[in-house]
Amino acid sequence: MKKYFLFVALVSFFCCKKEIKSKQSNEIVLIEQKLNNNIDDLLIKSKNYVPNQIDLSEIDFLENFNIASIFNDKKNDKSKKDLIVNYLFLKQYLYHLKKANQGYNLYSMKKGKAKFLIEYFLQSNNIAEHSEGFINSAVAYNVLKKDKSITNSDILSLISKIEAENKRINEQSKKIINN
Repeated sequence: MKKYFLFVALVSFFCCKKEIKSKQSNEIVLIEQKLNNNIDDLLIKSKNYVPNQIDLSEIDFLENFNIASIFNDKKNDKSKKDLIVNYLFLKQYLYHLKKANQGYNLYSMKKGKAKFLIEYFLQSNNIAEHSEGFINSAVAYNVLKKDKSITNSDILSLISKIEAENKRINEQSKKIINN
């Protein structure tokens, strides 16, 4: 039993360390990083998130949070967990549409902390993982647009923006086909 606790303590110690390269020299310095376990902080960050890359796994602020702990904690409100994932997924999908006129494969983004968020979303919405290894980033939009019980104005606004972007893409496609 002592060996187990020693192992857990060592893993915790090394997992909470972060390498930082000094700008003034090339030396790497290890600093202790305490990960945030506050679901309300994560919710605020998710609500204010502005995507700037295609890959969901590259969301910088997620590195500051203990995502597994937040989502596994039964005391944390499920509706807050759902809101966090919905904000991130809808914003990411809207970014995909604006940048490339299409959704992207979420499975290719199942890395780091994004892996946990993707798995949480799929499980909480009873979506089976596809054997062909592809699930479009539109999945959250497709689930939420059908849900008539949604009252969160930010989520409804994101759905509306996605619908407008899809309309723009469809009109653009029709023009190309007709020319």
